[in-house]
Amino acid sequence: APLGGRRKRGEYGEAIGRSRGGRTTKLHALSDAKGRPRVLLHSPGNVNDVRMAGALLAAAGPAERLIADKAYDANWLRLALAERGVEAVI
Repeated sequence: APLGGRRKRGEYGEAIGRSRGGRTTKLHALSDAKGRPRVLLHSPGNVNDVRMAGALLAAAGPAERLIADKAYDANWLRLALAERGVEAVI
């Protein structure tokens, strides 16, 4: 496919994004306290990680705390977690 300005149909639905390294995909995982995966979602590689936080939390159900890396550090996420009574460890 040409690398022109038009995006090929279906790329976002298949979670394929463009980055400096080419066409990529990210896997977002949420696990329980024992490290077992509870939720797995994929997104295009050029999408910011924190954009997937809402979908991860909605699929996860109740939780006591959320441990995440700095890619998930956003005020709106911290407020949403506080409203649910979830401790944010970022």
